[in-house]
Amino acid sequence: TSLGEVSVTFVATTDLDGVGDAVEKTIRVVPEGFAVTETVNAVVRRGASEGDASASAYALSVPLPDASLLVPDSIASRVTVIGDAMGPSIGNIERLVRVPFGCGEQNMITLAPNVAAVKYLAATGKLASDVKKRAADNVLTGYQRQLTYRHDDGSFSAFGASPHSPSGSLWLTAFVLRVFADAQRVPALGVAAASIDDAVVAAAAAFVASSQNADGSFADPAPVLHAEMAGGAGAGLGLAAFCLLAMVEGGRSGANVDATVAYVAREVSRRGDANKNAFVVAVAARALTRACVFASKGCAEATAARAEMMAFANAADDGTTVFWGEDHLADTTDAERRNGASVARASPHPVAVEATAYACSALVESGDLETAHLAARWLMLRRNDLGGFRSTQDTVVGL
Repeated sequence: TSLGEVSVTFVATTDLDGVGDAVEKTIRVVPEGFAVTETVNAVVRRGASEGDASASAYALSVPLPDASLLVPDSIASRVTVIGDAMGPSIGNIERLVRVPFGCGEQNMITLAPNVAAVKYLAATGKLASDVKKRAADNVLTGYQRQLTYRHDDGSFSAFGASPHSPSGSLWLTAFVLRVFADAQRVPALGVAAASIDDAVVAAAAAFVASSQNADGSFADPAPVLHAEMAGGAGAGLGLAAFCLLAMVEGGRSGANVDATVAYVAREVSRRGDANKNAFVVAVAARALTRACVFASKGCAEATAARAEMMAFANAADDGTTVFWGEDHLADTTDAERRNGASVARASPHPVAVEATAYACSALVESGDLETAHLAARWLMLRRNDLGGFRSTQDTVVGL
């Protein structure tokens, strides 16, 4: 039978003359095998007027596997044109606005996107009342649930205080601190934002600060179970930079911040360190820039860190984008280049997405919008068909 919508008629008869019935139903016939989606993105600049020679033009193509691997008549294509840089992501907002669930780590993985979605939609004037209410309810639910995983010292762990989990996780507590403090600064969250207790935020910030070593570094007594959450910030310079972000965003500005600013700046400038990579340097530059903005500390160090960060930058897409980390994907095919395209396929490694997002944010806050645009363009070109990336964590950081 053919693929697609097919009408099927069911007839029932009996031995009695004229006694029977029939019904017609429409069923959807799909190909056998499993679906594989290839996404190709392009950022097109519209001309100021019709015929404007400066307008962008792209030829998009998707490489297909060997024909013997394809189910006959199963190939389909779809082209979507959206006049908004965030269009694909916001069009699939349902993936971000979800009710938090699970353990202390899973709960935060699903809570954080609600805050990120409302922040963007509110800032762009696109926050619908139903999405606003659902997101606010989700944040309140997630906040109350997270409190059940809180330790007496203000820290948080995947399953809360127990004989098997005597210590809270430093990274998770820093993440909770950042998300809660961020939510408090989003008026659109209304009662949910107001319900986040300042004492909970302060206690989490105090735990992070108390975990600091004498040299300004940090060691996590209970690393997160979902290691992908931390990316490359689970130890060393990356962890210190992440803790610095949490402290300054959580309202601290004292000696602990000074010590970590000094440590992060020193490690970023260290030459020949095998543990120094694009991700940790991008997080460090973002953290020092944030410390300058929030606490007026580390401004000179932030400038030096951003310069070091640029040494790890990679140009892509014929020089029209820049990214940090490893893309792991060919930018364009030879055929696409011959057609004059500047496109990229989704989706890159999560660490590259997060590193590029941190770098982009640091560049925006420092006023380097030209380079920030190149980084943002790389992110836009590598979103999947739903407007996100491989995981919830890199999607939240990337968006």
